[in-house]
Amino acid sequence: MTLNLTSPATLRQMDSLQELCAAMEKHNMTPGWIEREQPMMWAEPKSAFIPSHWSYATAKAAMQAAGRLIGTDKAERRNFVMRNPIPDNDTATLRTLICAYQSILPGEKARSHRHAPHALRVILESHGSYSVVDGEKHPMETGDIVLTPGWCWHGHGHEGNEQAYWFDGLDIPLTNLLEPMFTRSTHKPGNRSSMRPQTRLCDSPGPILGPPSHRPRRTAMGTSARP
Repeated sequence: MTLNLTSPATLRQMDSLQELCAAMEKHNMTPGWIEREQPMMWAEPKSAFIPSHWSYATAKAAMQAAGRLIGTDKAERRNFVMRNPIPDNDTATLRTLICAYQSILPGEKARSHRHAPHALRVILESHGSYSVVDGEKHPMETGDIVLTPGWCWHGHGHEGNEQAYWFDGLDIPLTNLLEPMFTRSTHKPGNRSSMRPQTRLCDSPGPILGPPSHRPRRTAMGTSARP
């Protein structure tokens, strides 16, 4: 449909504010000074998301059952997403985060993938599980925090004897809002694997971030002490 757009010359000569605003609507422009039902800004923070509780004991029992019912060959990540119970919400935990409880069985490997969102993992119960991030093996023991930067290939494995559990947090809603979402998975044709051969073991007790003089020196298998 062709709109009858008002010319700049006509706009310039208008003497009715109401007619001017109506004319600009046809140009997909709206006055910023009018009151709106949904304001562009507000006086103090507010959120549609509500405080909620996602019981770890409940999720752990469900993950034990899921461990019997579905393997990592069918579930790329065996997890339960913490959905905030607000209307029209399917997965988001908070406005900018999706969180989940995840689990892996002894001897399993969760195939590698990568995505634009960053990931945070808080290891709740684990002895012998690990994450391989861009070829570097990171142990995931109880109490560990493992960070996976966006777009790094990463997969998980378990060399221990008991089922492992952890908490995931990913900034998926924020990435979707800003729109730079990309994802790749190794099970799709044409995508290279990133549970690629392990080249380093990350086991340093010290920080791996910071100025170069404070970073541990990497060796072929492990980490040397700082100078």
